[in-house]
Amino acid sequence: METFIDLSTVPTHQRVSFWQDYVCNLLVGVDCKVTQPSEFYGSMWSTPFRNGSWNRLRSAGHWAKRSQDRIRRSDDDFFLIYHQLKGRLQIDVDNSNLTIRPGDFLIYDAALPRSMQLVGDVEHIVIKVRREFFHRFIHLPKKHFAHRIDSAQPLAGLIGRMLTDITNSSFELPKSEHEFFGETVLTLINRLIEANHSTTSVITRHTYVFLFEIKRYISSQLDNEDLTPIQIANHFRISHRYVNKLFEAEGCSVTSWVLTQRLERAASLLSKSSHVQQSITDIALSCGFRDPSHFSKAFRSRYSLSPRDYRRLNT
Repeated sequence: METFIDLSTVPTHQRVSFWQDYVCNLLVGVDCKVTQPSEFYGSMWSTPFRNGSWNRLRSAGHWAKRSQDRIRRSDDDFFLIYHQLKGRLQIDVDNSNLTIRPGDFLIYDAALPRSMQLVGDVEHIVIKVRREFFHRFIHLPKKHFAHRIDSAQPLAGLIGRMLTDITNSSFELPKSEHEFFGETVLTLINRLIEANHSTTSVITRHTYVFLFEIKRYISSQLDNEDLTPIQIANHFRISHRYVNKLFEAEGCSVTSWVLTQRLERAASLLSKSSHVQQSITDIALSCGFRDPSHFSKAFRSRYSLSPRDYRRLNT
């Protein structure tokens, strides 16, 4: 469910406590401090996807602290990815002081205590991602991690524009697109981190944009049981070997990526009350599985539950 909060509708004397209760507590789990409460303003737009949430926040300057006590009391286990649009963040975390300016990114492990000063008229996009999902796409140089990516880095501008578009138009995107864009953004950010921590070459921006288009096409064709690497290659008028090479650079094959997308879409449909009357066989067919028994076997292998048990536990 999408959420929009605007403090302009809240009485002035209640704005700071409202921001603490409905933004600081729920989104990140921090304690905020405002030096001029009578002048404080803020707004937040948020929409969830299955493994996290997209968030866009704007506010007057303030302090936000995530303490060890906050971390111990938190039920969440997540990473945050900030993309700064306006203002400046000054962060003390992991024995480092980081300054995040417009266009920069911050990748932050919420298991780390931190103190953050938001300076000026601040606006940023924040992606909150469950740890398990985060680690499927991003490989970190150490266990706990806080890292700034400069706006001048290759791909940073592309990712920033993508995030701005997503948070401008998410109300119109189906849930499956939220998941797809989440995977794409994490894959691209992983390349930025790798570029900062090694001398290995990275794939060109053009190649990533092309791979993004291929993945989007695949996501639109998951109900097509005849979807194959050759059919995908023919659609883009390239060789199937080149398609395989693009996916191999990400550590998977085209076939395995397609199967994963089919299973994740099926899991999403099985967990929706609006599809409770739809048979499991019909859901399997709508996700491109010809054989219901093959679907059940693949689903159990991925989720350690039969489709029927998964539906029972998630609806």
